[in-house]
Amino acid sequence: LSLSLSHHPSLSLPIKEIGLPQYWPAFKEGSVDGELLSRMDDNELENDLEVTNRLHRRKLKREIVRLRSAADYSLLDTEGISQWLVGLGHEMAQYRGDFVRCGVTFHLLSRLTDDDLRTELNVINRIHRKKLLLSIEDEFTQKEEAHPHIHDGDVFICYRRTNGSQLASLLKVHLQLRGLNVFLDVDELGAGKVDEALLERVAASRNFLIVLTSQA
Repeated sequence: LSLSLSHHPSLSLPIKEIGLPQYWPAFKEGSVDGELLSRMDDNELENDLEVTNRLHRRKLKREIVRLRSAADYSLLDTEGISQWLVGLGHEMAQYRGDFVRCGVTFHLLSRLTDDDLRTELNVINRIHRKKLLLSIEDEFTQKEEAHPHIHDGDVFICYRRTNGSQLASLLKVHLQLRGLNVFLDVDELGAGKVDEALLERVAASRNFLIVLTSQA
């Protein structure tokens, strides 16, 4: 008797093994999968799944946290967010599945709010949300110190180097005359492969202007 947590195929909740087989019929009747169970609060466990014993509810949620914390998300996490969360403390490992499932990247981290963490990423614990937000702030402060020239921009101009640089430069001047913060990679980045600095500029820009010259 087990419920599969759909965040990861190897993650399951052994209802019988933890000594609570009496709740299996209610779980089965309600078609409760692991992901749904992991998001249920005390009121839902008690009223919808008939887990009236408060200690049993605590036991269920403790087992869910343990299994989620022990799961391997490396195959699903191409960004390394899982490892970053683990590095913040063992108590943060339980949130890896939600971050991976929602496609959170390092570029998106700086835009997460307390409400995002609570409602979308299932970080119910208020102290954990504060710790995450402070860690995110520290993460981007370090990046700012490493790349002090990078700030939020109004416009990122994308163009073809071979025949679009002059027009792109002209557009930049006109936009700057209107008080906009404009990024043009010819000014600060060399030609060649798109690198991390360029991706950081993309993430920091609010708008994109694409110059479509011939064969662009």
